Amino acid sequence: MDADLYDEFGNYVGPELDESDDEADDISVDSEEGEDDNEYSQTEPINAVEDEEMQVVLHEDKKYYPTASETYGPDVETIVQEEDTQLLTEPIIAPVKKKKFAHVESDLPRTTYETEFLADLMDNVDLVRNISLCGHLHHGKTTFVDALIEETHVDMQDKHEKGDLRYTDTLFTEQERGVSMKSMPVTLVLSTTRNKSYSCNIFDTPGHVNFSDEVTAAFRLSDGVVLFIDAAEGVMLGTERLIQHAIHERLAITVCINKIDRLILELKLPPTDAYYKLRHIIDEVNELITKHTGEETQSLISPLLGNVCFASSYYRFCFTLNSFASLYAERYGGSINSVEMARRLWGDIYFEKRTKKFTKKQPISGAPRSFVEFILEPLYKVFAQVVGDVDESLPVLCDSLGIYLTKEDRTINIRPLLRVVLTRFLGKMTGFAEMIVNMVKSPLENAPQKIEHIYTGPQDTELAQQMMKCDQDASLMLHTTKLYPTEDAASFHVFGRVMSGTLYAGQEVKILGENYSLSDEEDSRVGFVGRLWISEARSVSDLL
Repeated sequence: MDADLYDEFGNYVGPELDESDDEADDISVDSEEGEDDNEYSQTEPINAVEDEEMQVVLHEDKKYYPTASETYGPDVETIVQEEDTQLLTEPIIAPVKKKKFAHVESDLPRTTYETEFLADLMDNVDLVRNISLCGHLHHGKTTFVDALIEETHVDMQDKHEKGDLRYTDTLFTEQERGVSMKSMPVTLVLSTTRNKSYSCNIFDTPGHVNFSDEVTAAFRLSDGVVLFIDAAEGVMLGTERLIQHAIHERLAITVCINKIDRLILELKLPPTDAYYKLRHIIDEVNELITKHTGEETQSLISPLLGNVCFASSYYRFCFTLNSFASLYAERYGGSINSVEMARRLWGDIYFEKRTKKFTKKQPISGAPRSFVEFILEPLYKVFAQVVGDVDESLPVLCDSLGIYLTKEDRTINIRPLLRVVLTRFLGKMTGFAEMIVNMVKSPLENAPQKIEHIYTGPQDTELAQQMMKCDQDASLMLHTTKLYPTEDAASFHVFGRVMSGTLYAGQEVKILGENYSLSDEEDSRVGFVGRLWISEARSVSDLL
């Protein structure tokens, strides 16, 4: 190699070469290659498929091990799992997860009464009342039960301050949608105005028409109903349907006009107009009862008869004419007869201040009726004083009513403060308990009518007579209408009413289906009773 023809980097820097010489070389090479091809084409062709051992196989296409079907045969079912598909955060054997569908309290909530006292009341049939709370959608039934729960259970007020309690809405779906879907029983000990305790089995029923079967199941086990009506909305289509249903089941009907606070805070009606609104609701209920029963009576539902109460579920108060008159009797000592005063607190009756007597003649033009003067106007004043001026007028109001408020009570918001003041002013819901005790018959008193309606067998048999007498020593007869799932929905608890006899844990019973008859016992089977409970909505109390 001549060093002058190339630079220091090995590049050619010499004179230009003759292009004809390069082309000649290329042509000669091409011709030689062409001759080789022709000679090669004249020979035998090469096999298209080479030997497998000489093939180039990619890594992902290589076969290191035989397949499962090749190892075990085509008749064996095999499962092949790839390696490292499970995350490191997941355990190899995961624990069993228990699904929860309902709110269940593991510990029994503390009550103002002992469980033994409740069990003793249940032994006396005359001290038991079975009722169903029914009404149109969102008329305050579940909230009213919350008020009873807070009154009879300790430390429930703290749970309510965090949000709506909705104690009988145990399902998660009920809590999310804000609508009751199941009839939920709860057993409480309620006291009347005379401080006499009764065991009350209360059914909280759904108000939506799609769950009317739940209402039917509750009515079959009840002796009476409490019809809830929104004071602002009045009688609705669902209200009429429930009245017809209760009449068909031959149940005693009582009325609770709920949410009367809406007349004051939302509609802002004057006291006299609020009285007309309440009286119109009662007249509508009487017309519907007359329409579906065919009995033309002057008054079927009336506050004077004691089967109407007025309430505000949100503000936790409920009263009847008798319970409100008892407040005046306690305030002014024994000079006032509460029973006689209650008879004069409804209708076109006025109070003449000059003679201090009640009269049916209006003393002066524009004089308010007794219900307006003695009940509605005090309520309006309490609402106005608390909502209006808390700092100046509220202490004076509390001193005049004998209500003591702590420093913490004075710093809370208006609505909770209203609840505290009204609860301490009107006291416990003794008026509601007194209404259901006086207007709803005990299971013993209502047994003949109940058995005649629901028992499909002959009425003149010994078994029917035993059920009509609620004989505890007779043959066991249990009427069941509901099955309640457990917390994980794996099994069910049977809920029913003992019509006669006594039920024990571990007892052998004969379960009768709908198609059972004395001539055909195919729809029946023998079973054993498990544990016995008293339903408390989100919890149950064991019966020993």
